[in-house]
Amino acid sequence: HHCFGPLSEYFEEIPCKNREILKQVRGVHYNSKIFFSSRLLVLPFVEIRTAKQEDHDDLAAVFNTQSHTVTDIYGEFFLAELIAAQDDTNKALVAQVKDKAIGLMGLTSDLEVKLLHQC
Repeated sequence: HHCFGPLSEYFEEIPCKNREILKQVRGVHYNSKIFFSSRLLVLPFVEIRTAKQEDHDDLAAVFNTQSHTVTDIYGEFFLAELIAAQDDTNKALVAQVKDKAIGLMGLTSDLEVKLLHQC
């Protein structure tokens, strides 16, 4: 129990109404305790929205800490270009926590299906 001490503020024990059910669960002792945690206590609320040019600095910091490979392959300004290139077939979505962009997803409907079938 002591190894979970730092996490104890995020979980609350909930009563088990029918311990007999736990006997049917493989790998779980019938006398186990059950704890619950709200996702918002552990993970922040994430908003998804269309990317804007103002997101560049936040996103560059995220990408630079992950890998320089993307920059090496696509160039130093790929984020700005991806965001600026949004149109009816290309979209960029940002994951945002509070007022900070923390993730990016590039989407396109312009696919070469034949090429994908060859992969």
